[in-house]
Amino acid sequence: MISKYRYIVAALVAGAMLASCEDDDHEYVPGEQDAADCMGVYFDADTPDEFLIMDEADYVTTITVHRLNSTSAASVPLVVTSTTDAIVFPSTVDFEAGSADATFEIDFTNMPTKQQETFSVTVPDSYIAHYKATNFDFKATALASQWEDAMLDGSDVIFYFSEKWEWFTDATVDITQSTFEPVVSKMQTLPGAARFRVLNLLNTGIDVTFSVALTTYEDYAGYYRISPLTNYRTMVDAYAESDPTTDYGDPYYNGWYVYDSGYGTANLVFRDSGKEAAIEGIGFWHYSESSGIECCFASLKEADSTSTDYNVAVMAVTTNDEDYYGLLPSWLYLSFRWDGPSGL
Repeated sequence: MISKYRYIVAALVAGAMLASCEDDDHEYVPGEQDAADCMGVYFDADTPDEFLIMDEADYVTTITVHRLNSTSAASVPLVVTSTTDAIVFPSTVDFEAGSADATFEIDFTNMPTKQQETFSVTVPDSYIAHYKATNFDFKATALASQWEDAMLDGSDVIFYFSEKWEWFTDATVDITQSTFEPVVSKMQTLPGAARFRVLNLLNTGIDVTFSVALTTYEDYAGYYRISPLTNYRTMVDAYAESDPTTDYGDPYYNGWYVYDSGYGTANLVFRDSGKEAAIEGIGFWHYSESSGIECCFASLKEADSTSTDYNVAVMAVTTNDEDYYGLLPSWLYLSFRWDGPSGL
């Protein structure tokens, strides 16, 4: 009886193995080839993925398109999807005979303000040479907005320096009690773009633009991560230049310096009770994927809020100068608030 069952099991296993072999024995079928006369239309690799409409010069933009087969004149249909009808696109892009390049215009004149829109543009599949080119389409955002004063009364924003982290989560901590004298700077927000900029950041003479996006860390749910967009240099790049043999990167050097190509890395002088200390290169610790810690983040009020609530932010400043100057802690926390638009 045992032998009988053994033969049955062996037969089932053999059958399964045979079926498996048959399943794996697929004949390769190549994909459909492009037609010999396919025009091979593709978009320029430098096509922007963001359009910011701030004055009349930005109302109309020109997009460049290329093709591989330029023998004849051609009118190529454009396939457009958009979140608004206010952005105007042509129905075709027209190539002259013998020309591999053509352009068309996108008109943003009638876009609603302070509201980001998205769109994409491509051409019908028959015009695409899938095996010979890339960039068959492009996707972008568009926003019509203007920089506005961060403070409702147009005043400057005050940046406070403190050794206390708790001010952000503990309402009893007075953020105006700075470790060093506070610094004032003009700050602006760009409603709808989720960004703001500080002019002459911390008296460095350098303007820096920041973006804000919801953090991915659960412990900071509802907070917005602050990231630099202009006039910065990552710590990774700075350390790699000084020591190319070492691999510096997150989570150990996830930060950035205030930097201008014509000026170099900005320095900051602190003053307190007649004493002076300095940071040679203002370094902001950013965030750490390994520890889940945010160090540059903000709590923003709603963009359409009519209340007097403040947007508040904190940025961790790493000094790295404790031994040299003897007057600075290893960390300072730069805190600031504004009552105008959040930038969302």
